[in-house]
Amino acid sequence: MKKTVETLLFEAKTAYQEENISKTMSLCRKVIRLDSKNITALTLLGNAYFLDEAYEDALGVYRQIEKLQPDNMANQINLANACFELKLYKECINYVRAALKQESNNQTALSLLGNAYLESENYSEAINVLEKLSELSPHDFWVDNSLSQAWQKKGDFHKAFIYGLQAIEKSDGDSSQQLNLSYLLYETALEKGADSIAAEVAIWEEKYGQDSQVRFAIDALKNNTDITVANPKYVSTIFDNFASAFEQVLSGLDYKAPQYIAEFMHELYPHRWLKKIRILDAGCGTGLCGLFLKKYASFNGLDGVDLSSKMLEEAAKKKIYHRLYCQELCSFLSEQKNAYDLITAADVLTYFGDLKPVFVSSFSALKKHGRIIFSITQNKKTDSDWNLHLSGRFSHQIEYLKKLLNDVGFVLEKQSLQQLRTEAGKSVMGYIISARK
Repeated sequence: MKKTVETLLFEAKTAYQEENISKTMSLCRKVIRLDSKNITALTLLGNAYFLDEAYEDALGVYRQIEKLQPDNMANQINLANACFELKLYKECINYVRAALKQESNNQTALSLLGNAYLESENYSEAINVLEKLSELSPHDFWVDNSLSQAWQKKGDFHKAFIYGLQAIEKSDGDSSQQLNLSYLLYETALEKGADSIAAEVAIWEEKYGQDSQVRFAIDALKNNTDITVANPKYVSTIFDNFASAFEQVLSGLDYKAPQYIAEFMHELYPHRWLKKIRILDAGCGTGLCGLFLKKYASFNGLDGVDLSSKMLEEAAKKKIYHRLYCQELCSFLSEQKNAYDLITAADVLTYFGDLKPVFVSSFSALKKHGRIIFSITQNKKTDSDWNLHLSGRFSHQIEYLKKLLNDVGFVLEKQSLQQLRTEAGKSVMGYIISARK
């Protein structure tokens, strides 16, 4: 017996509420085959596509609804949302303005409009809209966050700091808001020098200096030479926040560490088809190294470990790892005795100053004649073994690396000085190194 449109719609709504996206799509398509103008089914289908991050498909469905109901305000906002995700900011603004003609204080529409102006670099308009939204929604700390970004882009650091601090206060010290303020301070210090932010850092420290994440960010901004490792909470917060956009951001920084490690692999393992190995991708992130490591790994022989659960979610989507672990690196390695033939670490050791714990635990985790291949940033700022940069990342002296590897028991095989990425428009140089147990 065939199901009616009403029954199929009920099941589709239930599936959507249960976040069963594929089932929602299937049921909505069945309804649309029976009733091509069914607004409820079309809206559910568009929303399901949107939740699945299939923004082009979502936009296509919302445009079908627009033809049927051009003044549907909810659909105008959906159209604006899809356009925003696709970076079609001009279209987003037009759809939001149409919605606001029907409901001038609609907060969702105002938020979209303010952020579309922000992304399209119309900072004055962004501020006007966001300030109105702030009056309507005084407890929404994300509005203050956007205002902080807009004022920073306009070149008013003081106002940017005020709004950034307000976002933290309204969010009860939310780690994402702390991170956003740390980026504001870092970027300003990079441009104008550490002295230019000293007063603001003192305010932040007085209010939130007891927070370990904040403490590490302040230590980096002050170039505290006593710090030997990045705070794990700070690192996981960074990558949890950027996981979904991580690979896109890196492509804009000309990031090449995985590429260089791939070249080392090609040279060091020329006959991979004869003997495949067990590999740990340390600090695996979204799986950029895993994509080429897989062909060298034995059956079920590629593992990944990372501090960020969100990065691991992205890595899991690639279906290249047998096991993924959310754990601090040294802690994880210390539990693995003679477990791996190879450990790779692309742009991971930059969050360690003192590398002895990493090398000791890696040595223990490797099988006899096992190998480690990693990247480190070159320390050209000081004569010290390592230097903590404003960004919260460490750079190292190559002689320190060589001596430490030898002391731990590794034999240095190969080193190569390369441009690893760009930062603030400048080249970041570093070494790709392979060493054997």
